[in-house]
Amino acid sequence: ASPPRCRTTGRGSGAASTTRPEGSESSESPGRSGLGIQNFYPRGIHRIQWRCDGKTWEKCEPTDCSQNPDLTFSATSVWRLPSDQITRPELRVQVSVQQSPREPPIEREIRAGDTGLLRPPEVSEISQPESVTARKEITLSCHMTGHFPRVLSVTWLRRDRGAGAAVPLQGSAEYRIEPGAPRTQDGKSFQQETRLSFTPSVQRDQGAEYVCCVGHTALGNLPIEKRTRVLEVTGQSAALNFLPCS
Repeated sequence: ASPPRCRTTGRGSGAASTTRPEGSESSESPGRSGLGIQNFYPRGIHRIQWRCDGKTWEKCEPTDCSQNPDLTFSATSVWRLPSDQITRPELRVQVSVQQSPREPPIEREIRAGDTGLLRPPEVSEISQPESVTARKEITLSCHMTGHFPRVLSVTWLRRDRGAGAAVPLQGSAEYRIEPGAPRTQDGKSFQQETRLSFTPSVQRDQGAEYVCCVGHTALGNLPIEKRTRVLEVTGQSAALNFLPCS
């Protein structure tokens, strides 16, 4: 019997080699980890186990297996983690390979943050109308592109003139928030548009600014904030009707 040799590689990680199974971890597509096992004999692999976040998935057979010129074998095991489970950079994926029940398993590990999978969004400036008129509805919009995984947190806020802190608008009856749905063409990155619609008033919005705050796994605790220009609202704050005196 010829024990496999093992070498691990991963984008952003180091490489190590031993005289046991040879494996390589990669992230060629989002949510996918691959283990290459080279130069083992005989053909069979007793157990391949993938683990993530305390859960274990067992795959007894590799995805493919081929014979080398020296009559040893090489194989690949691929395991896909749903993108919505990639929720933090420190998430770890482990894999162990055991060629026979009598031999100890060979173990490898890779962090989500080291794979190059996590990509923060690029956030556009907020699109806003050139002029703002009281009692005439306007819509502000902001685009997020290029992020992975798809899950974003979007918060709209208003900062009044002279105020230090901005006030979240979620749940306010005066505002309509459309967080938008993530879209993708290749599954490797996502884009999304969020909108805020409201009817401005001179009393509330004169000199105010609106803020779009975007959070993502790849950003950690540092969300991206984009602000509108200071609003200049034209028009009367309320309609006045004069009635003749009797």
